[in-house]
Amino acid sequence: MAAADAPGEEMVDAYRLEVEEWRSERDARLRSPDGWLTLAGLHWLERGRTAAVGARGSVELPTRLPPKLGEIRWREGDGGERAVFVPQPGIEGLRVDARPLAESSDDGEVSLRSDATGPPTRLSIDGVIFHLIERGDRVGVRVKDAKAPIRLAFRGIDNYPIDPDWRRRVRWEPTDGRRTIQVPNVLGTPTEEPVPGQVVWTEGGRDVRLDALEGGDENEIFVLFTDATNGAGSYPGGRFLYALIVVGDLTTPGEAILDFNRAYNPPCAFTRFATCPLPPPQNDLPFRVEAGEKAYSKAID
Repeated sequence: MAAADAPGEEMVDAYRLEVEEWRSERDARLRSPDGWLTLAGLHWLERGRTAAVGARGSVELPTRLPPKLGEIRWREGDGGERAVFVPQPGIEGLRVDARPLAESSDDGEVSLRSDATGPPTRLSIDGVIFHLIERGDRVGVRVKDAKAPIRLAFRGIDNYPIDPDWRRRVRWEPTDGRRTIQVPNVLGTPTEEPVPGQVVWTEGGRDVRLDALEGGDENEIFVLFTDATNGAGSYPGGRFLYALIVVGDLTTPGEAILDFNRAYNPPCAFTRFATCPLPPPQNDLPFRVEAGEKAYSKAID
């Protein structure tokens, strides 16, 4: 299969080493004490209703922890309803954003930021972290456990062989800045996302287009895609890929590097407690992309 911009022969070894290093870093992030492999629970809250937190709480934590660490309660304020954590008296070892509880509480309670606008307030104890997430109009508590069985049993991810032909130099075609698409997710509540542009290249004699989202860093884009390997080698729900605009920028036409050797599994490939976006239907590639990560055989049912 011809590549639009495969490295020259003298660069192949260096390129393969670069991809291997990227894969090693990816593996290390997954194995970290608060990586995706630590997800151990996701509990949706009812606004205005108190929720007990602990090994026997409605927000259930690992059984090695006390039956009740405290409660999540709701307070009315100038900005509307907000969540607070009220610790159970006598609980020891609880930390808030890595600081002792006593340094972070106000009148015996801790204000909880969700992940809606930045890093959430993280409460931790004995390797367990829990914090608020917001998905649409829903608020939940995500639980991470450094001793989660899937993290302790993790054996790494199989990958397709590194093939420089799958590193593509593609056209970047920005939109008018107003286009949005519906991005589905595993919760069944699609979100409306802005599309700064499309990546375009020729495959099998015809143009292929993928809608891209903003990646976060300067001139970075994020692509969710499916292809003919899904369920037949790679994760059935598709894969993710970050790419870089190397000519032009988010608002002007140019070129991007799309390296499928760095295509990776979404968190949902490992745990049912993730809230992954899914590739939109128009990003389904009608051919096999035998590059990047394969399906993880030890994913939680």
